[in-house]
Amino acid sequence: MWKPERDSSVLPDSTGRFDHLPATITITEEYLTNLENEHQYLKNQIGVLQQKFENISIVVEDFEGMVQEKETLQEEVKCLRETLAECESDSRKCQLPKPEKTG
Repeated sequence: MWKPERDSSVLPDSTGRFDHLPATITITEEYLTNLENEHQYLKNQIGVLQQKFENISIVVEDFEGMVQEKETLQEEVKCLRETLAECESDSRKCQLPKPEKTG
């Protein structure tokens, strides 16, 4: 039959652990301080990355606006070319404006 190594009524002497308590508290305080510093550093890094993200978002929005403007200009050029082709095919139908002379 199996028997435990110690009788359950006898508790181990744990008073020896109290001698090391101040050292444990110091290590824990240092660890906590390190965690707080790391937490603050990570919060700062998150702020930096958020600012970079906002800046990149602005650039992307500007780029999207330029793409839209380019498409609009391409459509205008297409219409002008069609008008020019019509004018060239039947000059009586269409009169192109003459460039102004300077000087």
